[in-house]
Amino acid sequence: MNYDKKLQSKRNQSTGGWSLERVLFFTVLLLFTLVSIGLGVGFGVIYAFSGDLPSLAPLEDYSSAEWNLPTRIYCADGELIASFSQERRELIRIDDLPPELIQATLVVEDNRFFEHTGLDFSGITRAALSNLRAGSIVEGGSTITQQLAKVLFFSPRQTFRRKIREALLTLKIEQRYTKQEILERYFNKIYFGAGAYGVEAASQIYFGKNVQDLNTAEAALLAGLPRAPSSYSPLRNPERAQRRHRVVFGRLINNGLLEPEEAETKFIEFWEQFEYRHFADREEKQQEKIHGAPYFVEHVRKLLLQRYGEDVVYRGGLEVHTTVDMNYQKNLQQEIYDYLLEFNRKSGNLPDTATEIPEDPPTQLVEGSAIVKDPQ
Repeated sequence: MNYDKKLQSKRNQSTGGWSLERVLFFTVLLLFTLVSIGLGVGFGVIYAFSGDLPSLAPLEDYSSAEWNLPTRIYCADGELIASFSQERRELIRIDDLPPELIQATLVVEDNRFFEHTGLDFSGITRAALSNLRAGSIVEGGSTITQQLAKVLFFSPRQTFRRKIREALLTLKIEQRYTKQEILERYFNKIYFGAGAYGVEAASQIYFGKNVQDLNTAEAALLAGLPRAPSSYSPLRNPERAQRRHRVVFGRLINNGLLEPEEAETKFIEFWEQFEYRHFADREEKQQEKIHGAPYFVEHVRKLLLQRYGEDVVYRGGLEVHTTVDMNYQKNLQQEIYDYLLEFNRKSGNLPDTATEIPEDPPTQLVEGSAIVKDPQ
């Protein structure tokens, strides 16, 4: 009995007069309090930043101004005669994208895309460790859904508030849309350099073909561009572009999607055949393209600007059907040209041997025009 009292006394002394049960109780209570405070702060932050999140309406409607779609002008028979916009973009459906492009994009941008719910914490940790080891930013932790939220709704300015709102909107997008729908919107929105917004425009500019027709090497090149379009441009930085191209091929190999020998063959063949001159010809800084009837198109453009304003005309994706008949237009232009060439030869304004009207004639030439009317 005396032994038990001495043992209890030692226990009390060792715990400052507190029993072990009391110590455990207050430890658990403290942890619970800290967790509750943390959760409270977390929910408070979420409530504070989620009140004014952007609407997801632009993801629902491709015709909204956020997509910067071109206005297209059509003639009477439905032929496209002009387009103008602030960005060159062509929409594509997810079903029309080649599997090679989707695979290459996922392995370099978001390998766990189909597993996470918008935020990939393991990816963020892995990227942080890679950047720490390299001493610079060599890998990003943003998921494809985060990138979509950022380019569609937020400015590139890095602030704590923006990152929190971006994360909350990312979760909201994942709840609302399927993975396939998110991928489609990502490929239609992201910038690929050279004035190409969206993968279809990029395919046209870089390779002169529709995205459905891309081969594995071409798909791998495009997949590597969104991280840094200017730095990895095959026109501006061909050496960097090749290094980035190898990185994409390496990820495909590591994920069991390509054999090393096959990847090396495709890489070598691609760069042997890729022609910078043709690329430069396809790189279009001028976003206004007129295929016919330029004076008529300019008249229509002015009317549209007066009625709808620049924001709608250059970003709203209007489709404008007009009355001009391009068959009449082309035939009549040729008839007038032939008549004026003959008339100016007979009038002495051009030599009898002239076969065309010079752009900068030595004398004043007789000019002409025509107006076509429907008497009905």
